[in-house]
Amino acid sequence: MIKKQNRINKSVKIGKKGILATAALVLTASLIILFRYASLMVGNQSTAGRTMQISDYAAEHRGNIRDRNGSLLATQTTFTDIVYKVQTEGDFKEYQMAAEILSSVLNIPAKEIFTDLSKGGKYRLYKRRASKEEIAALSVKVDEINAAASQRNEIQTASAEEKVDRYPILRLNQFIEENQGRSYPKGELAAHILGFVDFDGIAREGVEKIYDEDLSANKVVDSVVITRDVYLTIDTQIQYMAAQQAKTAMTEEKADAAIFIVMDAQTGEILAMENAPTFNPNFYNKSDSSSRMNRAISYAFEPGSVLKIFTVACALDTGRIPLNQELFCRASYEIPGTGTPPSVIQCVTPHGRVFPKDAIVLSCNTAACTSTEYLSKNELYTKLRNFGFGQRIGLGLSNENKGVLRRPSSWSGRSLATITMGQEISTTALQIVTAATVFANEGRLLRPHVIKSIRDSEGNEVAAARVAISEEVLSYKTVQNILKMMTEGTEGGLARKTAVNGIRLASKTGTAQIFDEQNKRYYDDKYVASALTLFPAEKPRFIVYGAVFSPRAGSIYGSNVTAPLVRNLAEKLILYLNVYKETDSLYEISDKLKTNPANSIPTPTSGKVPDLIGLSKRDLIGLYSKNFKFHITGEGKVVSQSPEPNSVLQKDAVIYVELE
Repeated sequence: MIKKQNRINKSVKIGKKGILATAALVLTASLIILFRYASLMVGNQSTAGRTMQISDYAAEHRGNIRDRNGSLLATQTTFTDIVYKVQTEGDFKEYQMAAEILSSVLNIPAKEIFTDLSKGGKYRLYKRRASKEEIAALSVKVDEINAAASQRNEIQTASAEEKVDRYPILRLNQFIEENQGRSYPKGELAAHILGFVDFDGIAREGVEKIYDEDLSANKVVDSVVITRDVYLTIDTQIQYMAAQQAKTAMTEEKADAAIFIVMDAQTGEILAMENAPTFNPNFYNKSDSSSRMNRAISYAFEPGSVLKIFTVACALDTGRIPLNQELFCRASYEIPGTGTPPSVIQCVTPHGRVFPKDAIVLSCNTAACTSTEYLSKNELYTKLRNFGFGQRIGLGLSNENKGVLRRPSSWSGRSLATITMGQEISTTALQIVTAATVFANEGRLLRPHVIKSIRDSEGNEVAAARVAISEEVLSYKTVQNILKMMTEGTEGGLARKTAVNGIRLASKTGTAQIFDEQNKRYYDDKYVASALTLFPAEKPRFIVYGAVFSPRAGSIYGSNVTAPLVRNLAEKLILYLNVYKETDSLYEISDKLKTNPANSIPTPTSGKVPDLIGLSKRDLIGLYSKNFKFHITGEGKVVSQSPEPNSVLQKDAVIYVELE
């Protein structure tokens, strides 16, 4: 942090010599400023009419933004603008000819252009970033008008008039001007993460703005310009998959907006973050603030029943309510301590005999609220804060919303129950996904990030992201219990439409009314339909979350609207990343080690997972007995494995092995 110097006011007596010296300094400074101003004015004569916000050098050599695999998302390129550079001021024939040419290409009335030129001045800018077709049409029209002008001039000359008022001959370069600018090759893809650089070269939003200093940094070494490139954690293929689901939500579900996030549950890397509506950063000027809003981090909403996995987890973690605690749901829950008659929370249907797990499997409000009766207000508040709710996550992008989680001192008698169900609390989609990392990391929270690394144009790494993990939020036992409940909910509960054949998913859906901030009441016809899934359920590697706002095609429920979209995204992701499914074939390997002194292959300990790092596929196949089942991806040698070496080998366990 840069500290401002303290300003200290002092009374100082200044003599005659001091006054003269001060005057001399002021005069010298004024002359320097005047000289600098004159230099700038002379240097900018060729670009009159334009406002140069950054140097041409900086614009030309701005660094690139790439995805995790190096695919280009933002780069510098040369654009052609349609302008007009006046030959002779006050020549109305020239103005008429130029107006006719520009009008034919830009569909602007010729009279309007003529009036504009007649106001005087040497330069006009009419269109940024013209297409090749427009430039070609411009060239044809210039030739056509010039041919007509030459013909008129010949007729006038032949008439032998004393004074010939000739038509000027215009040049194509009077109408076009090349400038450096930002290009986004993938168009709308990941636009809300990238942000944009405006036509004057100013970084306005997203990564472009936050990392402007790095992207603008350049130096010349042996006449070679070295820039810095920013690499995102985003995978463009996964981002495209998420964009497809967002588009489906907008068209088929007739929604107002949609958000889809995919996160690597083991590293915190955001693999996709898609918002709809969206915009094309190449033509940001055709978009509005609503379409440019990164709702995934900027829009806070009541999450509804998805929050039950966190609130019920908080209750179970105290150990005060047993898993086999029998409860009864009559389709309504009376909130203790709220008077006579007590406040009531309705359930969708009378579930009858239930257990704490049914708060997640069946999304039973009675089971959820009864579970958190064992918590104090302060305990629930503290636990939810530990999940990251009510505070900014710190993804590294601007306009991140911290949501609303009020202090217990301002809670009412019904707040404990309503917060349990995802009301009286607002969260962002990013907060939901971040909180879910607790269930993938043995009870610890993993901080998300969207920047993978910063490298110079020669490939040298300038900075790299590090995995940031918190202290324990939940016990490992609680994590396993919640994952089991979510898996049961996927296989036969309300989240069953997220299920994918051949792989176990841990899912939870939610539905919540949208709160009208202006009128301080809930909308009657606006809902958030959401779904969250982690997979594989046994040891989650990925988290997928989707939220659809105000669906109007029929159903309003997350279990019907968003669950199928999340399933579609998960299916594509599983196929793309070659995630093991139970229906996939496995290599069955012998556990009796064949001696291989050259490679020093370790002998496995009975009942333990062997250390496979550094082995080749050939080494793996045939080494171990049928007690070991491998799922092998890649070629080369083993670079990672799960479970970890020397951990206890569970019965029928699959060892995931990645080769490079």
